[in-house]
Amino acid sequence: MKNLILILLVLATSAAAEAAEVVLPHLVPGSPVYLRNDSEGLSTATVGETVYLLLPHELLALPVSVSGHLSINVPSNVSAWTVVEDVPFPAVQPSVRFTLNISRLTGLVFVNPTPEEVDVTVMVYGKNGNLVGYFPGRFLGNGHFPVYAGNLMPELPEGEYVGVVSSSSPIVVAAARLHNNTFHSVVVSREK
Repeated sequence: MKNLILILLVLATSAAAEAAEVVLPHLVPGSPVYLRNDSEGLSTATVGETVYLLLPHELLALPVSVSGHLSINVPSNVSAWTVVEDVPFPAVQPSVRFTLNISRLTGLVFVNPTPEEVDVTVMVYGKNGNLVGYFPGRFLGNGHFPVYAGNLMPELPEGEYVGVVSSSSPIVVAAARLHNNTFHSVVVSREK
């Protein structure tokens, strides 16, 4: 039994060493955090101070009692996400540039996972490449800022556009679109 525990600890330590910090951008109480080991071997995920050992192909649902965002450490073979109002929000590695389709009814979530303030610019382009919306702002450290694009940029006309979010240091951006009183996923592309 002692040897088995030692082997599990060695495997868990080596998997944890390959982990990267990602951010779950949108949490609400009652919507669990999901962790899934997508590999054939053991893996780990670190949430706060707790390390979870995941068996091959195991899906683990962790209860959430807070709103906002959560930074976790997972290796590339572990998927992490939350589901809020039937919309999945995958874990995202912070970046300084994101691209997404955007309309006035796109709900945006900006997360600054660092303790320092960050400057953020949102530029929205029409089909001809013309600028149709612009937002310059500064977000507080460790901030979670959900907002509709139409409230962030009142000048944004009706229609669908391409939004580019850039920041002075790495942030996370997530989005969902309201259509027929139901939220739907919006793909957000992160530049590395």
